Amino acid sequence: MSAPSDQSAFLLRHFDRLAETPGGIAKLRALILQLAVEGKFAANPNTVASAEGDWRKCTLADCARVFNGRAYKQQELLTSGTPVIRIQNLNGGNSWYYSDLQLEPQKYCDNGDLVYAWSGTFGPYIWGGPKAIFHYHIWKLELSDIAEKKFIFFLLQHLTIEIKEEAHGLMLPHMTKERFEKWPVLLPPLAEQRRIVAKVEELMGLCDALEAAQQEREAVRTRLRTSALHQLASPDSDSKSAASRRAVASGEGGSSVSFVLQNLTNLINAPEDLPLLRQSIFQLAISGGLLARVDPWKTAHLDSVAECRLGKMLDAHKNTGRSTKYLRNTNVHWFRFELDSIKELKLEVEEFAEYEVHPGDVMICEGGHGIGRTAVWRGEIQGIIFQKALHRVRPKKDLHPDFFSYVMKVFYDTGVLSEFYTGAGIPHLTGQELKKITIPLPPLAEQRRIVAKVDELMAVLDALEATLTSARTTSEKLLAATIAKLAVSPSNPLHAA
Repeated sequence: MSAPSDQSAFLLRHFDRLAETPGGIAKLRALILQLAVEGKFAANPNTVASAEGDWRKCTLADCARVFNGRAYKQQELLTSGTPVIRIQNLNGGNSWYYSDLQLEPQKYCDNGDLVYAWSGTFGPYIWGGPKAIFHYHIWKLELSDIAEKKFIFFLLQHLTIEIKEEAHGLMLPHMTKERFEKWPVLLPPLAEQRRIVAKVEELMGLCDALEAAQQEREAVRTRLRTSALHQLASPDSDSKSAASRRAVASGEGGSSVSFVLQNLTNLINAPEDLPLLRQSIFQLAISGGLLARVDPWKTAHLDSVAECRLGKMLDAHKNTGRSTKYLRNTNVHWFRFELDSIKELKLEVEEFAEYEVHPGDVMICEGGHGIGRTAVWRGEIQGIIFQKALHRVRPKKDLHPDFFSYVMKVFYDTGVLSEFYTGAGIPHLTGQELKKITIPLPPLAEQRRIVAKVDELMAVLDALEATLTSARTTSEKLLAATIAKLAVSPSNPLHAA
């Protein structure tokens, strides 16, 4: 087993990087507690597992007397008298009950007493309030002279983590008093307990400082991101200025887009931060804010700029002809197709032209949980048709399919599309309603420029997402390896048979 200085030094060397991993600080806190109670911060760890060493194996009952709280009937709880500590009061809740009952001394809790909530909000607390009566769902621990309060407190925090892990999230953690009192404890001498407490508090202080710094950085990043998204949503008003015209001529976006691109690393810290930015780019694309407008925009009903129709009805008894591959709604996702599972149906030769999917066709889910999902077919599979659960929108000469797919995404995200749904139970987007949708319609040349700019921006975001995901994976592997190096012991004396 490594010397404590080696354990601490190794942990401190990687502390900052480990803390940056998602959930890293919580894992570090759990690791610190585990190392503490297993004696890996001890002055002489070789004595921890030694039979003649100063550390000894015992139970929690050897360290403390555990007292039950009092179960109250509702009519016994008053609005004045002696405070009654309930679990919510341990967590800062200010809704109090009181009692005027005169109880035995062990039913009262004084400031500084160690208590344990064994139901609901699970875990140990050091009571910091006035003298009070503690409720049935709380135990009070009266420590023996061989136990340091903070050491037992940290031990109980570690115990709580183990109990919650045993529950596997399938049920609320629960602990009986009998099991609690029999829980194994590896107890060092008092002086050693105090040294370990000091080390734990030092490392927990580092966790606190890192957590506060993270929260401050994220608050700044959130303010920047909110400001940037607001700028994107309210593009510059000088769209007709010389600078704007030069930006259009050079293929660049307005200053809001440039600001966001230049500050991506300050705005985006995790893959989860990207969807709102993508959504804002699509909103800009269909509103004229991504590139300054050169010519006037129009609006149009969809059926005036595209041919819309539903696909082939699935009916195994009526469908005849040759087996033909077809798209269904589970294949269509936003801006992409999942084609690992392609089914076939019977189709007569003369029906094929009616239901064939061509490159450039826009496929839209008609109903179900994927209602409205839209993707542009690129000819991934030749000779494929589509079923009735999908709309095929075939743009005419004035509508770019990708630009239309952006419109559908924005209309879906903003709730516009839902105004066209029908059906009281499972919503549907019928062909009749789809044709009524009014869409923005820039000149086709401008649509092409917008699509090119969106492709460029999405490529930047895709690369950033890949980098962030890779960095997260690397950090998670480092955290797992560090925990394994520090926490795994071939003969853990606390759990040895």
